[in-house]
Amino acid sequence: MGRFKNALFVAPKETAGDPSIARALDWAERNDAALTVVQVLKDLPFFRQYSHLLDGRLTSAEPGVESSTEVGLGDDERRSARETMKRNVEERTENLSQRILHALRPGIRASVKVLAGIPCRAIIREVICGRHDLVMMEAEGRRDEEQTLFGTISTQLMRKCPCPVWVIKNSQDVMFRDVLAAVNLGSSDGNEEMLNENVLDVAASIARTDGGRLHVVYCWQGAPERFEGRRRSSVFVKQTQTVSDSFRGVRRRQYDGLLQRIDLNCSKITSHFLDGAPGRMIPELAERQGADLIVMGAVRQTGVAGLFKGTTAEQILCNISCSVLTVKPAAFVSPLKVG
Repeated sequence: MGRFKNALFVAPKETAGDPSIARALDWAERNDAALTVVQVLKDLPFFRQYSHLLDGRLTSAEPGVESSTEVGLGDDERRSARETMKRNVEERTENLSQRILHALRPGIRASVKVLAGIPCRAIIREVICGRHDLVMMEAEGRRDEEQTLFGTISTQLMRKCPCPVWVIKNSQDVMFRDVLAAVNLGSSDGNEEMLNENVLDVAASIARTDGGRLHVVYCWQGAPERFEGRRRSSVFVKQTQTVSDSFRGVRRRQYDGLLQRIDLNCSKITSHFLDGAPGRMIPELAERQGADLIVMGAVRQTGVAGLFKGTTAEQILCNISCSVLTVKPAAFVSPLKVG
């Protein structure tokens, strides 16, 4: 039985057979989880005209609809806008309901909901109000030399959504045979330890549910590698290598202690303690092992320990071609305010 029990799936544009919705429903059935399938309306004429005024003050009495009460419209405009939104929400809700019927089987707990407004804000509002413990969505892009797998909405949710965000590669099954958990060490902050434990717990739960292999990885980037390409004296390099080796031993003991402390309860576990920059080493390891999924600390450029921050996170996301699930620290609070 899976770890997540109240998931939200962001439905992509309708395609023949809607395979992504079928996969999400199959995941819900295997994990005995409730699934809310949502679609976000962002292309209404009203929103194109007034989107710059909708800043997240979501106070509408209509479920899933952002209020225009505070955006300075006249009474007639406000009434017309709300009627237009209500009609579109009703039409899209019916359409979305029909889309899931072909894959819905007895015992699957699924519902549909249409949201309106700026996608990231609307989804986070629904997560908070609906108390969802997971957001699932298809990757918006494709992985090639010019484009990354993850688009604007998914990366914004990775940074700002209060619950874990699972971005699934288009056309990929939701049975994951090789799950890679990336941990980050280097701080005495208790938040880092809790986040690493959460990453491992989530990854192990998915591997157990799907009967897959769990890979745990930590990348140690020593000082000599940080100075690669810079001119330094041989004495300086030797001294920094000595210090680096000492710190590497500390990190190795931390890493081994982390794995010993947590009962992962997986029959197939492979440990990877790698030397090199995580932005390069993690994508390479994922490629070598044929990883279906990477579980890692959330993408957010802050000083919170345990997170892959800034350019490191961007390098990882820009160079992988598999699904990613990002996890937040327990104390994380979304910067987007709703209500």
